[in-house]
Amino acid sequence: TNRTEALSAASRLYEAGLRAGTIKGLLSGRMVRLLLIQAQLLKLQSLRAMATLDDLVDANRLNVSLFATLPALLLALLAWRAATAASYAVRARGLRSPKD
Repeated sequence: TNRTEALSAASRLYEAGLRAGTIKGLLSGRMVRLLLIQAQLLKLQSLRAMATLDDLVDANRLNVSLFATLPALLLALLAWRAATAASYAVRARGLRSPKD
């Protein structure tokens, strides 16, 4: 929470600087420093959020891999059924009695 408190403190100081006068704050360098602090803290928060997303993706990698194999397994099953049906049809053709 120290970083969150630092970000809110930097935001308050930045807003106070805007109310006091932007040109004076820009010339003194204080506003630029506060903007850089805010940018660094926001960058840190976004990197933490991306790390959390990376952890979620890594945790779900097995589920995604299994889900991706389902269409291939269904196609293999359909091909197997078609091949066995064709095989039975060829075998049954020789077993039929000739018609007069």
